[in-house]
Amino acid sequence: MAPVERYLGRIVTGPREPPLRLRSPPWIASCFRRSLVVPPAMKTLKVGAILLSIWSGLNLCVAAGVTVGTFLERKPPALALLLNDSEIGELDPRAIAVVNAQATLANPCIVALCALTLVVVWTSLIRGARWAWLALFGTLLPLQAFGFVSDAFLGHRNLGANVASSGLLLLALVFSGLGLRSLRKRARISR
Repeated sequence: MAPVERYLGRIVTGPREPPLRLRSPPWIASCFRRSLVVPPAMKTLKVGAILLSIWSGLNLCVAAGVTVGTFLERKPPALALLLNDSEIGELDPRAIAVVNAQATLANPCIVALCALTLVVVWTSLIRGARWAWLALFGTLLPLQAFGFVSDAFLGHRNLGANVASSGLLLLALVFSGLGLRSLRKRARISR
C-alpha cells in the first residue's frame, strides 16, 4: 500500500483506535522492571565475586585451622583421616615430623593464596579487569584439581568436600566470566 493510500484511508476511516491495553496492578509492574528481569552484567559479576569470596573464605578457614593446629602440636589432620589415635602414637616421630613440615609449609601458602584471591576479586575483578579473571582461572582451577590428586593418596576420604568445593569454584568462575563478557559487549556497543 502506497503512503498516499494509507493517508487517504486514515481520512476516510478516521484515526486508528489505540490497541486495548490491560492494566495490571502496580505491584506486578514493579516485578517487571528491567533490573529484575534481565540482570545486568555487574550483578552477574558481583554474584561471581561473592561466590569466589565464599570459596576462598572456606578454604582460608580450613587452612588457617590446620596451621594453628600444627603450631599447637596437635596430631596432623591428614593422619587422623587414615589412622586412629593409637596407630598415630605408634608412628615413628620422624614420619610425623615430615607430615607436620608439609602442613606447616602448604597451609600458610593456601592461606596466602586465598587472601590474595580476595584482594584480586574485590579490587580488580569486580571492576571488570579481564586479567584478574584469567589469573584466578589459571591458578585456582589447577589448585582445585590437585586437591583431588592429594585426596587420592588418602583413599578419597574427602571426595565429597572436593566435589562441593570444585562445584562452587566452577560456578563462581562461570558467573564472573559471564559478567565480564557482558561488560565487554556493552563497552563495544556503546563505542
